[in-house]
This record gives sequence, structure tokens and C-alpha cells, in this order.
Amino acid sequence: MNVELQDDFSMDQTLSLYLLETIPLVDPEQPDYALVVLSLVESILEDPEIILRKQLDRLKGEAVAAMKLEGLDYDQRMEELEKLEHPKPNRDFIYSTFNAFADKHPWVGQENIRPKSIAREMFESFRSFADYVRDYDLQRSEGLLLRHLNSVFKVLTQTVPDTAKNDTLRDMELYLRTLIRQVDSSLLDEWEKLRDPAFERRESADVRPPGRRRPRPRRLPTSPATPGRSRRRFGRGFSHSCAGW
Repeated sequence: MNVELQDDFSMDQTLSLYLLETIPLVDPEQPDYALVVLSLVESILEDPEIILRKQLDRLKGEAVAAMKLEGLDYDQRMEELEKLEHPKPNRDFIYSTFNAFADKHPWVGQENIRPKSIAREMFESFRSFADYVRDYDLQRSEGLLLRHLNSVFKVLTQTVPDTAKNDTLRDMELYLRTLIRQVDSSLLDEWEKLRDPAFERRESADVRPPGRRRPRPRRLPTSPATPGRSRRRFGRGFSHSCAGW
């Protein structure tokens, strides 16, 4: 590759090379360029499965309510629910470019691409860390969410070439950096309070993407499953209990 890389450049993730080879395939002039790059970043990271199950559960709950209004019977509802997956923005682009990448690089072996939308969903919907934890009932999984966001931040800052970043991507970096620092500080405050009940926690405003307002809550888009070339490239789905649906 003939690109100018930052001083702290790193390729810590197994599929970092896929990311570097695929970013140039995205038109930097398209309006959602930064969001597509963010989706590519998230796709090379491990799946925080608890969070993805929460996303899928919400989609299923919304879908069941809509299908009941449409008068679909139980069996029809179950059939439609089996088609749902957690949100995967740019899934077709990610899957097709990964398949082409895997064909050129046999070392990929059983390694898988994992499209998802967590950091992207937070950025698009103007959510703070506390918003996201509350909206998906992640109080027992705050550490998992923080680790994922930290991984996204590291790949975004250290693996995505600076020459590929526009102002929106730099805003994302600033948003994630500030959010992670604030959450780390809040967790330290909580631990200190456990040690010293008289400890007074520092108050600070929730960190949200700069220059944006949080829209009203919206329904997440459904994402019908699409058969892939092989299990290793498209990953395994989740199975959920559908009792009461």
C-alpha cells in the first residue's frame, strides 16, 4: 500500500488489512462516507453479543406489534421473525468486499466479517453513553459497551489512515475520545464511592456527538437475512425464545 500513515498507526485487529483495502473503495464525496467507514471499522471487531441480542429483541418486539395489527397469525409471525437480524448498515457492500478480499487472501481461513451498528447508532441518533445503556437496558453490560467503543476509537484513530478522514470522521474521534474519558471517570467515581460513602461525585454533562441534537426515539430498521456464500463469511445467527409471540 502506498498511503501516508499516522505515527501511532497499528493493525491490531486480524482484519485490519481488509479495512485498509476497502476504505479506498468508498467514494469520499458521498454524503454518508464517514458512516460507511465507521461501519467498516465496527465490522472487523468482535461482536458484543449481549448488546446485539438487545438490539434484535427490540426489533422483534416492534415487528410483533406491527404484525399483530396487520392480523398475521402466530405461525406467520414466527416465520417473519426468523428473518430478522440485528442492524447491519451497508451489509451488502461489506459482505461482497469481504468475500472478494477472502478470495485474494487465503490466510483469512475461518475468520469472519461481522457487520453491526453500535457506535454508528449512537452517533446517528445523538445518544450519550447513559442514553444507550438506558434505552437497551444495559446496566449490567456497561463494561462490554465501553470496551466496544474503546476498540472502535482505537481502530478509527490508529488504523484508518489520516488521509482518509474527513471532518465528520474527526468529529467521531472527538466524540468517542471524550465519551470514553467521561465514562472512565464516572466508573472511578462509583468505585471511590463504594470505598468512601462520603465521596461526592463530580457532575458533568453527558457527551453527545458535536453539533447535533438528539432526535425523537425512532424505530430501528429491520434487516432481513440474506444467504451468504459460506458460514465462515457470514457468521452464525442468534436464536431467541419467542414465547408469548
